[in-house]
Amino acid sequence: MHKRAFTVVELLALVAVGGALSVATAAAVRQPRMTSKQVKDGTQLRNIVQGMIIFAQGNKDAYPLPSVFDPNDQTVAEKGRAKDTTGNIMSTMVYSSMISPELLVSPVETNRKIRAHTGYENVNPKAAVNPANALWDPSLSADFTSPSGGHISYAHLQPSAGKDGKPNTGRLARWSCTFNASEALMCNRGPEISSVAYAAAPGPGKDLAEDAATPTYVNAASNTFGFYPAPAAGGAAWSGNVAWNDNHVDFLRAHYKPGKPVDTAAFYTGPRGERKPDMAFFDEPDDGALSNNFLGLFVKAGNRPADFKPIWD
Repeated sequence: MHKRAFTVVELLALVAVGGALSVATAAAVRQPRMTSKQVKDGTQLRNIVQGMIIFAQGNKDAYPLPSVFDPNDQTVAEKGRAKDTTGNIMSTMVYSSMISPELLVSPVETNRKIRAHTGYENVNPKAAVNPANALWDPSLSADFTSPSGGHISYAHLQPSAGKDGKPNTGRLARWSCTFNASEALMCNRGPEISSVAYAAAPGPGKDLAEDAATPTYVNAASNTFGFYPAPAAGGAAWSGNVAWNDNHVDFLRAHYKPGKPVDTAAFYTGPRGERKPDMAFFDEPDDGALSNNFLGLFVKAGNRPADFKPIWD
């Protein structure tokens, strides 16, 4: 039987079909991998919050505040509530065996300066003021802007008191195991927001629409926009997992997109009693009661909101 040879045109067609199949196969492989990372990311976040809840059960329902545990400055030299930085908070969790350092770095982290802490010292940490009496290892840090980098991917609620500094006011009142499903506690870190433009303000006591707020981002090329690449989202967008105070976790896809309104179900109370859309990575200046969510990585801390210094990329 005579076997016909392929023509050049037919060979090119076969190559084209093979290439298309390869692209389709690669896309099919990538999608489950991203879903797997999404699940792992949410699981890590849930485990951290679960550790905080367990911690709170033995501490009058309060989440960790290093300032409470180190009143004699044996671990770090900072005084009082200046100790309550993200790094110190999470390090107290690791030191008490509630979580491991590896859980603090997200599988979708895109900043190469954020890596798991591999040299954590549970006994006599050398970075402490008095290693023999230390209550956590201060070398675990959230400051990825430092030359040595950081060890934490997840932002948390700013545990600040009200603007008058009184105890158990402001967001500090929510830094406890309330089991409230509407209180955001931790999430994938996000982009810095410099301002928010709102749709026409309603009358006193009225609500703004859920998509009435459009943020302006300091860095539209933030690493945080690359956690979950989604071509269908129409360009750069922040997607991430959010853990709430009852320990349930939601995945928000393409929640923040440069130049686009944010469709959110989170609100805070404005100065005229109106409910306004709440941006998790922005401390709305017209919220006198601090009813808003503000989550970040904080490398400086204190009692009032102005004492805290968040970092972004």
